[in-house]
Amino acid sequence: MDRNTSLITILSTAHGQLRREQRDIDKRNLQRALKYGRSERAYRGRWKIDFDGITFITDHLKSREVTAYPSPLQDVPIDRATIEKQNRARTLLQHKPELATSHTILVIDNSG
Repeated sequence: MDRNTSLITILSTAHGQLRREQRDIDKRNLQRALKYGRSERAYRGRWKIDFDGITFITDHLKSREVTAYPSPLQDVPIDRATIEKQNRARTLLQHKPELATSHTILVIDNSG
């Protein structure tokens, strides 16, 4: 059964709608995820649906949205030479912290 994405019906909970608004995720993305996404069973019989960098959680019937969040980033393999270069830089900065001229902080929040 192939139907238009806009015809896919799913009810939004207050929590699900709030999370989508906070994360700038359109309901149409949820409809696309239901149609094209990869689904797997999740906690308490719910469905976890991944599509286009977004993870949606629905109820056990895929008829009610529970929450939505950006999909976790995938691990990227690092070659041995890069690891050794990073370790040398870390050791140098531990012994000579005055060589650090700027600070960078990266925060990745996947708390949902």
